[in-house]
Parts: sequence; structure tokens; C-alpha cells
Amino acid sequence: YRHQKNASVLIGFHEGAHLLSRLPLLNQSLLIGDTLVAVEEVEIRFTSEKVGAAQRLRRYFFVTPWIPFNQENYESYKKMTGVEQMYERDRMTVANILMALRGLQVEFDQRLFAAFQLKRTVSCRYKDQKLLGLLGTLVTNVAMPDDLAIGRAVSHGYGWLKKIGA
Repeated sequence: YRHQKNASVLIGFHEGAHLLSRLPLLNQSLLIGDTLVAVEEVEIRFTSEKVGAAQRLRRYFFVTPWIPFNQENYESYKKMTGVEQMYERDRMTVANILMALRGLQVEFDQRLFAAFQLKRTVSCRYKDQKLLGLLGTLVTNVAMPDDLAIGRAVSHGYGWLKKIGA
């Protein structure tokens, strides 16, 4: 889930999408973060998109900060040079996309390419920890649906992607 423009968005893939559509959400109260929210309106949309190898490179941007590092690997990341950090972000992008595809039970049978372009960093809180969040764009040879999330804490609204262009 994530919260945007005074509305909460719940997203499910495969069977999770159908499960969400059967939940009696209307007139319920949900705890979103630390806030109790009354559900006054429900909109359900189903889409079908190809997920997997793309014939051409695809561009995406992070709507919410991407959290690729835990506290341990962030310490080693901080000690890297700027160029090493750039390659490490690309490596983490590939790993995070592969984990997301695995979660969707999508096999990727060719070499996955991904490059992340950093726009800015932000501080993010997750489970009483301060973590580095990255905002920017990525280019990859993977076709992914809008609203797929990668990285840490995706169920708390971090790492949500949107396609750039068609």
C-alpha cells in the first residue's frame, strides 16, 4: 500500500488482486502508519500487463523513495568512491528487480540490465530506523507494471515505480 493525494492505494498482483477485490473495505477503519483512516469510497481497477523481458529498454521513475540498503550494507556503501557507489546502486537495482520478479513468479531467462540515475537522497524512517532513500530514474530491459515496488519496505510505500512514456 501507499498513501498519495489524501487517498490510500492498495495494490495486488495475481491472486492478491482478486483477494483485495473481495475484501469488505467500505465503511471499515484501517490503520495506515500511525493514522486510523475511515474507508468512505472504494475504486477497483484491474489491468493486465506483460511482465518480463522487454525488446527495448524501458524507463521508470521512483514515485516514492527507493530503499536499497540495510544498515549493514549502507556502511560499506558510504566508504565507496562516487563511481563505486554508482555501480553499487546499479547492482542493487538489478538484485531488487530480480527479487520483485521472483515474488511475481516471473522467470527472467536472459541477462537483466538496469541502471539507476540518482536525482537526490532523502532520509526515510522504517521500524524506528533511519535509512537512506534514493529518488531518481532507472533504465532496464524488463517490462514492469506501474506501481510495482522494489527494495526494502515496499509494503510500507517505499520503492514504487511508474513508467516514463509509453
